Amino acid sequence: MKDKILEYIKLNPNVGYFTLTKIFGLSIEKLHKLLNINKFYIGTEYNGSKSVSIFDNNGNCIYFEKSDSEWEKLTYNNKDALIKVEKSNGSLDKFEYDTNGKLINVKRFG
Repeated sequence: MKDKILEYIKLNPNVGYFTLTKIFGLSIEKLHKLLNINKFYIGTEYNGSKSVSIFDNNGNCIYFEKSDSEWEKLTYNNKDALIKVEKSNGSLDKFEYDTNGKLINVKRFG
């Protein structure tokens, strides 16, 4: 099953986790276990929909998705500063910092 899921993700890199659960008939917990994702949180949004957040080993949220399949992929530098946010709608935000770690610029694309 894991190989099938990974192959599907490879062919569809922008697929969301909630979509994967529907396609493969798995709970979000089971999907994460199969993919060896250990640090995640499942929440409920204000409108009753579900959300999932995945964290790296430093506690940074690296992925957030709502059950309507809107997602965000977040990337950090080696100082745990947010440097990029990719969104399912195709937009991209890039963050630049000075040598002291102070945010100096945000570039938005899409």
